[in-house]
Amino acid sequence: KGKIMNENQIFNEEFLNLDFKLISDEIKKNGFFSFDKAVSENFINNIKNDVGACGLSLNKNYVGGVYFTHGHQFFLTHMLAVSKSFFNYCTHKKILDVCTDYMGDGYRLKALRYYENLGGQAMHWHTDNRYYDGSEKDGINTKKPGLIFLTYISDVDDGEFQYVRGSHKWSTEKNFNDYSADYINKNYKNEIESFKKPRGSLVIYNTHG
Repeated sequence: KGKIMNENQIFNEEFLNLDFKLISDEIKKNGFFSFDKAVSENFINNIKNDVGACGLSLNKNYVGGVYFTHGHQFFLTHMLAVSKSFFNYCTHKKILDVCTDYMGDGYRLKALRYYENLGGQAMHWHTDNRYYDGSEKDGINTKKPGLIFLTYISDVDDGEFQYVRGSHKWSTEKNFNDYSADYINKNYKNEIESFKKPRGSLVIYNTHG
């Protein structure tokens, strides 16, 4: 008999059965962890419905999305305000267990957003271990640990996310966060990991990579 899935279930059983310490250890080693179809189809559909109900933030007294970089990218930066499914995802015990094992008890959730990279969008190589206090145009590096959880809401087989394996171990030695494609290809071509994944897949990675 087929198993009936709870309509509120966020993660599939295969992912839930993984030891969170194994996930954390893999991130410590390579800078990332990935798992195909980690989240349920119900969760994906709920997210799509919640985002679709918001639409664009034009002449509305409500949280909505915006188009960015000449219409090549769509952002909805306040997902916690519009999606209970997203709240349940961010506060799920599995997520918190990984974070606690990797960073200890003193961490916070931030940058809780949905986005779409559309045709023509070019996202350059960069690290996300920086913050802005108004004094530095390009941000200030921080050595504090951080994790990003990236979940694919659609199949991604072109323009996929990429990560330089092991880069979380040396990027903090640099005084900059942005890298040219030529620099990466010249120095780390053999270390590039590409994540062409089906919808529902999860990539967790260190912000220093």
